[in-house]
Amino acid sequence: MNVIRKEALCINCGCCVSECNAMEADPRFMGPQALAKAMRFVGDPRDGNKIARLEKLNGEHGIWECTRCYFCNERCPKGVDPRDAIAKLGAESMYEGIDRDMGAKHAKWFIRSTETTGWLRETELVPKTQGVVSSIKQMKFAMSLALVAAKSAPAQKESPAPVRMTTRVSSSADCSIAARSNFTVSRSTELRRSGRLIVMLLMPSSVETSSFSD
Repeated sequence: MNVIRKEALCINCGCCVSECNAMEADPRFMGPQALAKAMRFVGDPRDGNKIARLEKLNGEHGIWECTRCYFCNERCPKGVDPRDAIAKLGAESMYEGIDRDMGAKHAKWFIRSTETTGWLRETELVPKTQGVVSSIKQMKFAMSLALVAAKSAPAQKESPAPVRMTTRVSSSADCSIAARSNFTVSRSTELRRSGRLIVMLLMPSSVETSSFSD
């Protein structure tokens, strides 16, 4: 019963519903309050309708339509965390083999890709999620978006001239320094080794090194 401890705290106040972006975009979306309450029953081992409930929750306006904005978690006064409940429903659905929705296929391939290669193979994500035929049909639309983005992109501004400067670094103890010289500053990293302060200047144009004591 610890699995549904938070979901059992729901008081049906509707705060999560008022903040739900998915419901604003699609009023037919089941919503965080209803889905959190659904997890209350799906996660109850005494309930005998788990599969039937998950089948219905995986419908067109069900759990996979959540936009994952987490506003419902932020607004819930009882700490129910409805978005977490929706994630539990998704995990239970995939465990039971209910993965016909594109959202489930997306999540399934995401996991499969990272498990097999250690990284996300994005070129395969869309075909595995929507199917090869559907992906080909949408290529024309994708190309039109790319062309619009290319035309509306702002013109590149000329980069300012690199800053030319002289530096000298010292410490009270014996130290190594990057001596006075012209160089282009991009980033500096300070390392201490055996009481010596070494300043490494990345992307130098010409750097001479000398040593001195105070």
